Amino acid sequence: MSRTSVAPKAVVKASKKKRTSVGAISSHALLLFIAIVLLIPALWMTIAPSKDRAELVSMSPLGFGSFGSYITRWQNLLLYDEGAMLRWIENSIWYTSATVILSTTMALLGGFALAAINIKFKRQILILIMIAMIIPTVALVMPMFVWINTLGLSDTELGLILASSLYPFGVYLSYIHFSTVIPKELYEAAKIDGCGYFKIFRKIAIPISKSLVGILAFFSFVGSWNNFFLPQVLILSGEKHPLSSGLTLLFTNTPAFSGNSSAILPIERSEIALSAIIMVIPIAVLFIVSQKFLSRGMLAGSVKS
Repeated sequence: MSRTSVAPKAVVKASKKKRTSVGAISSHALLLFIAIVLLIPALWMTIAPSKDRAELVSMSPLGFGSFGSYITRWQNLLLYDEGAMLRWIENSIWYTSATVILSTTMALLGGFALAAINIKFKRQILILIMIAMIIPTVALVMPMFVWINTLGLSDTELGLILASSLYPFGVYLSYIHFSTVIPKELYEAAKIDGCGYFKIFRKIAIPISKSLVGILAFFSFVGSWNNFFLPQVLILSGEKHPLSSGLTLLFTNTPAFSGNSSAILPIERSEIALSAIIMVIPIAVLFIVSQKFLSRGMLAGSVKS
């Protein structure tokens, strides 16, 4: 009787183990395929600046040219509008830094206020924030332009920074964090001790929410650095453009897109690839450096103690 009962259990365990191994192999194979599909374009983009126009056609797509070609491509990019590339990079650093500071601060203050203070119409405010998160960014460009133009800040750095600081996702994430991670009893105890809301925010909420600050700043940096539509609409002067929208001016006024090699400036496909690398490098470096920190931040608030 015991032998007959043990045998089916062994068969069930063996079948489960077989199904698990097949499922694991299938999932790993699928992930490997996706990684290869995503890696090949990135690899081509990295290698393309090592080749000139003729080598891009004659050599293998993943064939490497020379390291000196990277310097040549960079020098070619600097030929446009007396080194406009450097001005665009400086503008991107300035716009992104100011936007990250402003948007992160506003998101933290807004999320804390919604979590710690009994505000009227809190539910309606949260619904509006969620609607703003759902609306595509492109759909908000025209209202942003009307708002900035009404304030008389069109074609100004301040106008672009203010428009880029709209961060509904950050406000909602801060609200979830401050309402789950920090017990309400802690807020009440601090108020009994005579602390105002701003002092509670500065002395209690922020010191134990460093992971939240990091993840908000990271996503704000990515969104601001890659922002294209707002600078394209709000900034009219070419010297004020950030790198993301300035590259459009460069590509449309050079042989980069037309392929006309007889033009004066030698800015073609290899230069396009190098400019794409320049756009990607800050985000890639920031992600690699803060990967563990971001992992902790994403999990913050998932478990309520």
